[in-house]
Amino acid sequence: MTNSTTSLIAKNLRFQNWADEIRDCKARPVGMTVDDWCKTRGITKAAYYWHMHRLREECIIDSMSSAPMNPIEPTFVELQALQPTKPVELPIKVEEPSVQSNGGNISARIHFGGAIVDIFDTAPETLIRSLLEVMARVK
Repeated sequence: MTNSTTSLIAKNLRFQNWADEIRDCKARPVGMTVDDWCKTRGITKAAYYWHMHRLREECIIDSMSSAPMNPIEPTFVELQALQPTKPVELPIKVEEPSVQSNGGNISARIHFGGAIVDIFDTAPETLIRSLLEVMARVK
């Protein structure tokens, strides 16, 4: 075996061990905090969360770089039609700011009551819809 093969196997083994640890932590007894669980395992909470972050990154990279082994066959799903809803008048002011943040560009700024909501260009449509629905319910 070459050094690169050996280090890849070692890396995968470490990832598998940490994945097992994280699974065990998720299944910890009710009422036990992550901090308490980590102490029983002799690891720091910071190490636990760092490895969880690394595993998530690795899973995302792996899922983006590998093609699915078994392509999913399309199936027909019947959806119920949505009932039309009545538009709601919201006391809001929308402006187009020229502010940038580390999280991306702010596409819109909504003034709602005493709050200001910045919507970034990376915000998913579902999040924006949910936000507007919540704002519509607030009186």
